[in-house]
Amino acid sequence: MENEDKVIGEVKVEEKKEVTEVKVEEKKTEKVEVAETKKPEKGGAIEVVEETEVFTYLDNLDQKSIIDDIKGVSKDLAWVYAFKDKKGKDHYDLTKDGIDECMRQLTAAQKAFTRESIQVLSNDDREVLFSTKVERWALDPDGREHLLDSRIGLKRQSKMKWSKEKNRMVIDPFWFEAGGQKALRNANKRLIPTEMKMGLIEDAVKQNKVFYLNVAYKKDAKPVEGAEVGESKVKKLPSNKEPVSEETGYKLSPKQQKMIWAIVRDKKIDKDKFEEYVKKICNMDTMAIYPNRDIFQEVLEILKDFKSIEEFNSLYESAMK
Repeated sequence: MENEDKVIGEVKVEEKKEVTEVKVEEKKTEKVEVAETKKPEKGGAIEVVEETEVFTYLDNLDQKSIIDDIKGVSKDLAWVYAFKDKKGKDHYDLTKDGIDECMRQLTAAQKAFTRESIQVLSNDDREVLFSTKVERWALDPDGREHLLDSRIGLKRQSKMKWSKEKNRMVIDPFWFEAGGQKALRNANKRLIPTEMKMGLIEDAVKQNKVFYLNVAYKKDAKPVEGAEVGESKVKKLPSNKEPVSEETGYKLSPKQQKMIWAIVRDKKIDKDKFEEYVKKICNMDTMAIYPNRDIFQEVLEILKDFKSIEEFNSLYESAMK
């Protein structure tokens, strides 16, 4: 899009509610004891190579929760995610529902209300970048408003999701709602005091509102089977045997070419190997002209799906035999 660097949309929401004062007891703790709790009823298991895949999986679960709320689907509420990192250390973090609960407690304790604004900073046919600002306001005894604090939240949201039925990437009908809500989630999370966060984690363990994730870290793990919404899988490029010419092929714009190489650089993939691989599989003479637009989109999606250099090297070595 021509105006990607400009704010192209803005939604402002102002909410004022009378809140009954609730006394919240702050709980300070450095460690949450899980061993003494009853056997967890909520949880899942995944195999990963990198720890970042765990957070992608949890982000997908948050997105599923958002869409369930939109559809009015009943869900087993969880306030906290729990898993062990590569070093075996317990890691606890708030789910979107947990963040919402903290914000309810926080605004009630301070008789506050929030103002939220959402902006779309960039938007193309594959992804959108949201920016949100959340402000907490309070009323003085004389009725005047004063700002307590504010935070910014960002979220880059894919418009695509993997369809098991069609065996390809398709447009996600909820990309706008999910991206906007996750940007608000990120802003709200930054407003929550550490003491309140730790207190909610402790309450979640006692009330069985924890989603326990069993993570297996392996050098050659299977692709992460995340929440159905937003999950992705690395797959091979479709081969092309027809010759590609400037007259019949899909010519990339300078911006598209820069985007491809930027992703290659970010993934730390060898540029020469990637070019050699794509040219051979797609029967191309130049990276500037693809057989058609669909194959270019396939290359783009597969490139984004690579979780490690090893995944690409495996495909490269297989193709070069």
